[in-house]
Amino acid sequence: MGRHGFSRLVWKEFHAQSALWLALAIGTLLLLSLQLLPQETFGTIPAFGFYVALVMTTCYAGASGAILFAAEKEEQTDDWLRQLPIPTSTFIGAKFTWMLASTLMFAAFSGSAAWVSFTFTGGKSDEQTPFYVTLFLRALASMMVWSVLFSLLFHRVLLALLTALVMEFVFSITTGNLPIPDPAKDAIFAIVVIAVAIVDVLLARRWYSTKPFRVSSMVPRPPARQRAAGRPTIWQIALQWAASRASLPARMLWVLVWREARGAVPFLFWWGLTGILCILVVPWYGMNHFYLAATPAIFGMLTYIGDRRQNSFRFYVERGISPRLVWLSKQLVWGLAMLAMVAVFYNVDAGWNDRHNIQSPSPVDVTHASVANTIRDAIGVPWPGHTTRPLVYQMQGAALRRWYLATLGLALFGLGQLAAIWIPRTIIAAAFVLTVAPFTVIGLGGLVALDVPLSATAFPLAVFLLLATLLTFGDCLLERRTWRKRLAKVAWIAIPCLLFLLQFRSMRMLPAMDDNPPVNVADVERQTRSSSTNWENQWRDLLGELAIVSRALQSQQTGQAILSSTVRFAKKLAEIGDELATQSPPLPPVMFLNNDGALPHSFSTIATFALRDAEAKTEAGQFRPAWKTQLHAARITRYLSQQTVSWVGWNEALTAYDLVLDSMQTWATSPDVPTELLEEALADLKTLQQPLTARSMLERRYVVVRQILEQRGPAWDWALQQASGQTQLLENVVTAGVLTGDAERLRSMLDYATAMALTGDTVPEALIDPDTRRTQSAADSQELAELSLRRAAASTMLVPPRLFTFDPYLQSDVLNIDGAMNRNLTLQRATLLVLALQVWHREHGQFPRYLSQLAEVLLTDVPPDSLSTGAWGYAPEGLPAPLLVSRRTVVPAGQPLLWSRGPFDLDIVYYSRSQQTGVGETPPNRYVVTPFYRPTQDPSPGVNDSSGGEPQPDRIRFLLLGTD
Repeated sequence: MGRHGFSRLVWKEFHAQSALWLALAIGTLLLLSLQLLPQETFGTIPAFGFYVALVMTTCYAGASGAILFAAEKEEQTDDWLRQLPIPTSTFIGAKFTWMLASTLMFAAFSGSAAWVSFTFTGGKSDEQTPFYVTLFLRALASMMVWSVLFSLLFHRVLLALLTALVMEFVFSITTGNLPIPDPAKDAIFAIVVIAVAIVDVLLARRWYSTKPFRVSSMVPRPPARQRAAGRPTIWQIALQWAASRASLPARMLWVLVWREARGAVPFLFWWGLTGILCILVVPWYGMNHFYLAATPAIFGMLTYIGDRRQNSFRFYVERGISPRLVWLSKQLVWGLAMLAMVAVFYNVDAGWNDRHNIQSPSPVDVTHASVANTIRDAIGVPWPGHTTRPLVYQMQGAALRRWYLATLGLALFGLGQLAAIWIPRTIIAAAFVLTVAPFTVIGLGGLVALDVPLSATAFPLAVFLLLATLLTFGDCLLERRTWRKRLAKVAWIAIPCLLFLLQFRSMRMLPAMDDNPPVNVADVERQTRSSSTNWENQWRDLLGELAIVSRALQSQQTGQAILSSTVRFAKKLAEIGDELATQSPPLPPVMFLNNDGALPHSFSTIATFALRDAEAKTEAGQFRPAWKTQLHAARITRYLSQQTVSWVGWNEALTAYDLVLDSMQTWATSPDVPTELLEEALADLKTLQQPLTARSMLERRYVVVRQILEQRGPAWDWALQQASGQTQLLENVVTAGVLTGDAERLRSMLDYATAMALTGDTVPEALIDPDTRRTQSAADSQELAELSLRRAAASTMLVPPRLFTFDPYLQSDVLNIDGAMNRNLTLQRATLLVLALQVWHREHGQFPRYLSQLAEVLLTDVPPDSLSTGAWGYAPEGLPAPLLVSRRTVVPAGQPLLWSRGPFDLDIVYYSRSQQTGVGETPPNRYVVTPFYRPTQDPSPGVNDSSGGEPQPDRIRFLLLGTD
């Protein structure tokens, strides 16, 4: 046939492998699409697209090589090919030409797709990229020769492909870790690859000349002497024993089980040895993870591949054997074998790799990581946050990991079976399963990350896959290709997926507090509409100047007079501060969503300006204007803490107010401030003693988010404006949130988070599951309910506020919030006491012996310390020895002091001898704040030996212990 024979053989290979080429090309595009995911996982891997292209090209080369000869035996076309009048060289040349040409075409396609994705996603490469590209090219060359070799030795395509894959890893790892120079490793690699290629050609010639050299994949037959003597084998004895003790259906089941087990045993031995190799090579390539995912999928495929290849199922049906009985026999053999193999491998891998944590010699430091450890790190209760009952979360995490393993194994086992039943070509079925398997692993991990229970969503879907194999495998293996059967296949996919989506949506929803909402939305909206236009314009002018003032303060040196560029701001500050003394009408919440300088971090600019301006005016002797600037800043920052719409803004406003209070204390201890001005300042400060809470902010935030979710009101209009013409995108996100239940989920989280913050971190009763209340203690029930809220907040994705810049997660650490409130209240009261002590000193020439004596100045009882459990610390004549407050602060002996024990309830202790503290070795005769904490990253030697300078007996100094 000559030239025509060559072209026809190439055409035959094209017809046989074109579906494989197309399937892996689609798989390549799917893997490249992972870079488009919003999570920064695959997109951040350097040259991820090129790695995908090289790996998929290697997979295609291996599959193509495995098909070349093993597929001819599977399809029983080998004898027909040998009868053709084609020279051996033409036959071998056509086979190898197709493999090389198709591999190059696949490499060109996948490389082009990788380049497009690399360019589109703005991918980057690093210094390790050339090394890995070279590594994959070497793997491509060795994979081609090994796959052809095992295609000639075995007559099963899948067995040849898997063996070639394992052999390639073992060969690459062995040569790459030889204790010899790299050039010698390259030489050995090239010699072995060329030698195997020569062996491939020689064995191909023998194969075509009807003298193949094969490795049997079946159970060895009994010796001839045993067969001649008529003695039964162990398998036959077991079968006879079972058949004599059961009914007819049971005997039929035993025969079918025996037949399946007889064919499965050789593969089990081979696959078990493969698992041992995977455990040994884990430090370089993580093959143990691949093995765990591949085992259920491959065992599922092997359940029906033999019957499809041998057309033996028709033989069963014609003899009246029930299809369900055949199905049950296959599940008993391959399902139990899969469970046993995975369980043994999982435990052996955990025991081996948990004990051998050795650095690998690869360029990237990859350590031994067992599958159990990887799953334990990745699959757990999402975002538990701070908890005092870790056992509750550990138990939930362990249960979640069990459901993950069961669902993953069952889903991959069912997918493998459906691929073997529905896809006639074995290699195409294998390509489909190996492409879908990574997405199954990622998908189940995504459900865990989204806080969707696997037991109620993914696990039933996996059960549906097995049920589909029971009800469709007979018609498929008998090749009943009618429209009814095709529609049944579609239904078995569409209906479970639809049920899964409905269940997914129901699991994503939380019951909202519709009967008793935490905030009266109508009242808040009516109050925010009561402010005048002039009042709003005043605030817009003030907040609009913050960016200019911030830049001016950065260029100004401490102590300088106010700059001309900030005169207008100072005037606005005074006007608004005076007006806040008489009234404080609310502002529209939408004002604190605009990107015009009114961002939360700009609030500190007001405090910094007041501090700098007060310093300059105090040094110039302008004590009254200095106090007025601080008083106006205090009123404004207090007002802003009640008008902001996020925890971030509220906290920033409180921090700014704290800075203003510190500045007031510094001003009050100046000896030149007139006594009558101190008394006037004390009277002004009494009007600012109302504790600041987050109630107003919580109510306003609640209204803003409700308006956005309900697509109405000023907040929704602002959202559309901020979309910058992308209104369709915003509406699509809102629609997606409604479809997935995320909009309702956010509404529920908003209700519960607001209610918990308003009531002091008490979980609403509606959030506690009745079943949990019956089976858990009251404390654990509260803890689990709070956990469900935290997980819901952290796993909500498709909601409109994620497009914005204000507090999108609705998360808050109530302990920190309480700490900020108590700290602010303590500073307010401490500032009031400092002013009262300074007034007393002006009138009596000394500080009072007891703080209770200040009642005649304050005209009320002394306010308590709200931050600590004890009373105020007070030393009117100072301490007899220097006080080591922190690693940078020493208070001299004789300095009058007022202090708060702080949030950690610290104390001041006198050491007559040298002591080792958090700041190192302290000299004798020192007072030290204990227990002393010093950050480990602070390398400074501290000021242990310093005496703190000269005391100022006419100035009271306030200390908040536990701060620097």
